[in-house]
Amino acid sequence: MKLIYFLLFLNLNISNSFILNYKMSFLDKKMKNVHVVQKDIPKTYLKCAIFFTGGSGFAGYRIYKDFLNILAIKDISIYVPSFNYNNINNLIEILKSEYDEVILIGHSSGCSSLLNNCNLDNIKKIILLDPVNTRLINKDKNKYILSNSNNVLFITAEKSYKITFDPFGLPFIPGFVKLNNESIICNNSIKYYIYPNNGHTDILNKNLSNFMHYSRASVGDKQRNVYNYHRKVGKNIYDFIYGI
Repeated sequence: MKLIYFLLFLNLNISNSFILNYKMSFLDKKMKNVHVVQKDIPKTYLKCAIFFTGGSGFAGYRIYKDFLNILAIKDISIYVPSFNYNNINNLIEILKSEYDEVILIGHSSGCSSLLNNCNLDNIKKIILLDPVNTRLINKDKNKYILSNSNNVLFITAEKSYKITFDPFGLPFIPGFVKLNNESIICNNSIKYYIYPNNGHTDILNKNLSNFMHYSRASVGDKQRNVYNYHRKVGKNIYDFIYGI
């Protein structure tokens, strides 16, 4: 039994050792640093994604670390810009020269930031996690126009948007700011994955996710296995990116 525990411990440490977390700086001093999460293997074998965090980028990288590590394990390099990052176009051009594809992923109001930066020619796939629409004025006339993205993926934790009773909780995202397929103009395919038992903050690190759940600030899956949720969403994203 001790040998089994030792092997499990060794395997966890070996797995974690393959994930690099660091800040990347640029020769162009006008470019702000970005946080990078990636596997310790040559970049030529990876696709990459720019991840727009909640709070329109204010939430930062750290509260998503567990989930982003899962994406990195799946051979997707993750680049997380800081709040009010104004060099997205330049960042995309730099990443395009290093990877065969650049994908945009957003969570919560970070999805609005994503949609404001998705119409470059080299962006073909975008992924929206529990998206929030920050265009509150004339929403019917002020839709997001996706002129270049060939594929759009919505992944929604349904407790984000509704009142729940087991346990009780109010929706974290009011219905009037929910971003859905009616909020965008897209002539290409839209795919959906829906998780009825999960909430808006189940995508965050376990400790914070549990705090949000038990405080009833953001009710999620009552089983509280957020790693399992991260793993399923990670697989959805991997399958979408690699066309499986």
